[in-house]
Amino acid sequence: MSKLLQVSIWILVAMLAFDAHAGITLVRAVPVTADSQIYGAANVPGSPLSVDLARHGYLEEEYFISGTADAYGRNATDQLQVVHAAVPYTTRIVVRRPQARSRFSGTVVIEPIHPLLASTLAWSATSEWLIRNGHIYVAIGTGDDPPTRATSRAGTPVAADLVAKWFDPLRYQDFNWPAEDGIRWQVLSDIATLLQGDAATNPLSGYGARHLLATGWSFTGSFLRTYINEGFHERARTADGGPVMAGYLIGISSRWNRSGYLPLNSSSEVIPLDHPRRAAREIDVPVIEFITANEVAGGTGPQAADKDERNGGHRFYELGATSHSDSFMSDSGRAARTTLTQLRNKGYPLDKAGIDVNAATKCPLATSDVPIGEYAMATLDNLDRWVRTGIAPPRAAPLQLNAEGGFTHDTQGNPLGGIRIAEFDVPRARYDTLSADQRQGCVVAAGRMPFYRLPLSAEQLGVLYSGRVAYLRAYEQRTRELVKQRWLLQPEATRLIDKARRAATALPLAR
Repeated sequence: MSKLLQVSIWILVAMLAFDAHAGITLVRAVPVTADSQIYGAANVPGSPLSVDLARHGYLEEEYFISGTADAYGRNATDQLQVVHAAVPYTTRIVVRRPQARSRFSGTVVIEPIHPLLASTLAWSATSEWLIRNGHIYVAIGTGDDPPTRATSRAGTPVAADLVAKWFDPLRYQDFNWPAEDGIRWQVLSDIATLLQGDAATNPLSGYGARHLLATGWSFTGSFLRTYINEGFHERARTADGGPVMAGYLIGISSRWNRSGYLPLNSSSEVIPLDHPRRAAREIDVPVIEFITANEVAGGTGPQAADKDERNGGHRFYELGATSHSDSFMSDSGRAARTTLTQLRNKGYPLDKAGIDVNAATKCPLATSDVPIGEYAMATLDNLDRWVRTGIAPPRAAPLQLNAEGGFTHDTQGNPLGGIRIAEFDVPRARYDTLSADQRQGCVVAAGRMPFYRLPLSAEQLGVLYSGRVAYLRAYEQRTRELVKQRWLLQPEATRLIDKARRAATALPLAR
């Protein structure tokens, strides 16, 4: 049977078998060929973040999903209401799943695609954990967000759907996201519901998904916070009345950052920082919020209290000396993203889009290498365990602030409070920010607080450790404790210990 015939049969089945549980009217598989590639594919040679899925026994597929969705807003009495009904759209999802169904864990992790250049930061941070455990991952296109994001810069498209069309006009010619972004909430609910149902249109049909976790980072973390707090979680129900989403991990987004909450639709405004709707809403599944020091510096205020019960469960984590997203991806920073490698290979004018791919090489200082991704994987693993077993994750204190609102530090200059990692407790460097005159030549993105890795002197190291062996012994012991406390998973702990062993050879210490 030809590939074209297979696709045609799939389209026909999708049209005939669609049930009325959602506003979705068509699910269409889009084949990958030598001349037609997925934008944002996992395997992109030349990117430090490229993942060879086939080597791990995984498949990658792309589907276009068409339908209609309502756009929501608030009326004069602040009640949620439909402002535009049945708005037509065509979006896409990217599915990464085990080729052998017997390898599937039962957990599906979904991530909204970022509206700016269509990044998937959660995948970048946790792909190792997803693949290692046999989970299914689904990236979902949820719009471009004109109210808070530009659709183009200097005449260059940057919005998710427009960039995909630039990348491959033929493949993405049917991509049709409307100007009204208020449909994004229902689109997410409808697609998530589809992925858990038994309709023939479900791309995961036959896998028997047991629960679905939603995660988002940066803008998409703010998307999930808004989704929960505006009541869309309660509206998304399975056939038996249970929640479609079994748990949430909201990454690098704080309610006290202006961008931590999204406008409901394309004509509404961002609500004030002290608006009560920004406060974490207790729902019938657990929620974990994970932020970096950058978001803490961007605005402080009371956060929701931790709660151990699975229904209504909550955790809030802060990780010191970290700045938003790029340091959890690779030493190359933002330039490591597979999407940027694909665009660069096709001649996309990254400079006009405001992206300096050489920013990391211009700075004479070493940027913070505090391991965000390793702790993000353990956090997502703890969320999965919380959902499956009811066992709550560990708790962490907030980062400590001084009277002026700045971070407080220990005697080695590392942050106090937050997730207390081995790099702080058994240091070989000080992690801190620097004034503008101390970091000349370093590119700092707007709205970011940069942190740097500043090696301790031989004298400082000599006070802490009798030699390299003593340093490694202490580092390994603290890392083992972090595994036992469930802050780290063993594969990541092993990798961090190996990194410490390599670094120890250059420390100005006796053996």
